[in-house]
Amino acid sequence: MIAGFLNSTAVKRQSRHGIHRCIHMVPSKSSSTQGYRRRSQVVMLAGSEAAALGPDGLGTGEPETDEPKQPRAWKNVLLGLCFGFIAGMMGALAGLGGGVILIPLMTGVLGISQHVAHGTSLVAVAFTASIGAASYALRGGIVRVSTALLISTLAVVTARISSQFAQAVKSENLKWYFAQYLVFASLLLLVQPLFQQLQLFGGVQMEGMDLKVRNSLIATLLGLVTGSVTGLVGVGGGTIMVPGMTILMGFAQKTAQGTALLASIAPSIVSATTYIASGNFVPSLLFGILPGVSVGSLVGANIAVRSQDGFLRLFCASVLLLSGLRSLLSTKRPVQTAEEVDDNEILKPSKKVPEEGFLTSSRCKLHYKYLNQGIKGKNPLVLLHMAPRSMDEFKEFIDEMAKNRDWKRPVILFDLPGYGTSDRLKDIPMKRLSDEILTGLRSLGIRSKVDIFGHLLGAHVAMSMASRKPKRVRKLALADPIYLTAETREMVADWAKSAPKPQVDENGAFLGDIWNKRSQFVPPDLNYRCVMDELRAADTEDSSSFSVSKTPIEDILPKVKAPSLVLWSLGVVGLFDSFGWKIGENRALVETGLPKADVIEIADANIDGLCTQTSAYSDPVFAYLES
Repeated sequence: MIAGFLNSTAVKRQSRHGIHRCIHMVPSKSSSTQGYRRRSQVVMLAGSEAAALGPDGLGTGEPETDEPKQPRAWKNVLLGLCFGFIAGMMGALAGLGGGVILIPLMTGVLGISQHVAHGTSLVAVAFTASIGAASYALRGGIVRVSTALLISTLAVVTARISSQFAQAVKSENLKWYFAQYLVFASLLLLVQPLFQQLQLFGGVQMEGMDLKVRNSLIATLLGLVTGSVTGLVGVGGGTIMVPGMTILMGFAQKTAQGTALLASIAPSIVSATTYIASGNFVPSLLFGILPGVSVGSLVGANIAVRSQDGFLRLFCASVLLLSGLRSLLSTKRPVQTAEEVDDNEILKPSKKVPEEGFLTSSRCKLHYKYLNQGIKGKNPLVLLHMAPRSMDEFKEFIDEMAKNRDWKRPVILFDLPGYGTSDRLKDIPMKRLSDEILTGLRSLGIRSKVDIFGHLLGAHVAMSMASRKPKRVRKLALADPIYLTAETREMVADWAKSAPKPQVDENGAFLGDIWNKRSQFVPPDLNYRCVMDELRAADTEDSSSFSVSKTPIEDILPKVKAPSLVLWSLGVVGLFDSFGWKIGENRALVETGLPKADVIEIADANIDGLCTQTSAYSDPVFAYLES
């Protein structure tokens, strides 16, 4: 993006005058720590965290939607009636609440997402359980109320926690877990007669322990597990409670089913409210499902009271097994990318990796350097360069860092995709840029939180990383994180399409043009490095314009939780303002949009100030990181 500015003749004139003017307007106090001014800390409470990010569009297959495929409401009601009747009857027969039937029907036939199916199902489960338990009691079935209350009380707590966790799980992963749960539950019910015949659980009395005490302990365990299952998998928990009460507590099948229905009401309601609060339910379907479930539950309960225990067990297990196998066969096993692994996972320390090399993902080849691997006890520092530079932009910064023993720490540098010796990629979304760096960190074995220092494009990538994976980032240092409004983003996008590109000619005069762009601002050795970086990125140098112009920064800033240091190079601000981008006017939006932001102004710093006035950047950055 920066190279393109300097390619235009008009831009060359403006950049020379603009930078010269800024240098003289702001008093210079050398390139030491006196060359910047610290302003008062700016703090703003971030808004509520946005909902979990959906799929990134890189997967295959038909995308899931939150609404049924049928566009007409009356068709939704009819389908809901059919599904509700089937789920209510099956649920009452098996003592499951019907969710294990309703969820596969909604995802398979209507094509809605797993999260939405769970939320919609849980509302129906609460109704199914209420009507089923009442029907059992009215028709002479035995319901152990005290056991149901104990299980329900504990299940409410874990249901709340697990349902909140489920909102952050990807839909495909949730579907896979649901299918595994169905298969496990069916196998558990199938082997239940074997346990009873061998008297391994229910038939064995624990020495020195009263029967009521034993059953209370078992009910406590069932409550904790049931709530977790209800919130995560979106079912009533009967598949856990019914076998648990029959095998471990010695209840009859019908008694266990009636007690399970009563115990599942409260955790189902608590879980449903969490899903509904996240927008994961379809109200139109419930108009058909709820009456269908009501009728189906009455029919199923009448059948269950008159049926043999063995028949009910076999019927329940068969339905679960078929449903689980169907889901497993229709769902690809979820594969986590490196950045999707739980940030709190405790892993063994990784082996030492080569100091420099390439990381190859399914998307691109990423060039990295991993310095000071042997230093322990300090958070790694990730350095992200501007466009069209490469990690070479931080050469002087690394040299400055080596002079101070207190600053030494593990350092990871990347050539962003499209720059340096990383793969050439064009028009890369900001989310993909940040994902590549996050994946690279995991591939290098980085398990702890990291600090990130980014310049221009690198600063935007750093903010995107911090917004997408806040648990992975400890602190941010952002040099010139320009704020583009909707209007200025459009200007940048238009400029990127029309900006003149170097014209290759027979005598190589275009190389002289590239050299002359910076020759008056930087020494020859630095100019040579800049020219080499620009030539390597010749076919992708406007990609940063695409990445920044297509990413509303106002959507990213509220999600950044890490404390930040913002460094403004006044020469850079003046350069961008000369193009009408209003960076100086809008910089306050960055300062107030980031939580816990310290703001520093650096005088006399131009585009390449990180290389020519290094200590003006390194001193405040390391002072901030070490504080």
